[in-house]
Amino acid sequence: VLPEEQKMVEQYEGLAIRFDDFLGRKYGYTPFYTTTRMTVIDEIATGGGTLYGFTAMAANLPDDEEIRKTVGSKKTFMRNAIEAKSRIITAPIAERVMGLTLDPKTFFQFIVGHELSHGLRFRFAGTEFGPLASPLEEAKADVFGVLFMCFLADHRLITWEAAENAVRICIADGLREIRFNLEEAHAVGSLIKYQWLHARGALTFDGTKIRLHRNDLVEAFKTLGDELHRLTQS
Repeated sequence: VLPEEQKMVEQYEGLAIRFDDFLGRKYGYTPFYTTTRMTVIDEIATGGGTLYGFTAMAANLPDDEEIRKTVGSKKTFMRNAIEAKSRIITAPIAERVMGLTLDPKTFFQFIVGHELSHGLRFRFAGTEFGPLASPLEEAKADVFGVLFMCFLADHRLITWEAAENAVRICIADGLREIRFNLEEAHAVGSLIKYQWLHARGALTFDGTKIRLHRNDLVEAFKTLGDELHRLTQS
């Protein structure tokens, strides 16, 4: 366990319940009100598919909704994996495509928000969404991860500059995920975000550059969040 990062995520445990409560009042559902335990570690060694395939930055378990409802879920963050992906992949993409200097601390906070959002009361589970369930769930976690940062800024727990940086990081990191190909859930989830943001004028493409339109970004994320929640109720 890493003391500095662990202290930060422990501050978010209670805030995650407050965020779920806020969304419950907005959307008319009853939150779980169960503990969301979070731990930060450095990953020492991996094997199997992680040697040549997808290397996770975090894990949110268990998937069983009844267990999550009763006792909550546990989220584990691999600090060195987060740092390596942000520094080696996402930061150069953000600089080249968006002219953005990536802040490692805000990137870490965004990943925390993403995983917390997997633990919200509503989620894409079951058979009704078929192969789109996992991509929609990943899109939901990204969108509400951003909105969690905005929630913190609204309550003056972080600055609005940090929240807006999280929005930009979410968009830049989507390009890292699209590299996984269209058979992978994170990649399809990122394409869902891009299509929505582009359709609403929150981002435009200028050759090899992505232009962000600041005044429209947060509102576009909010409307996408509303639509994703609506889909879980259909």
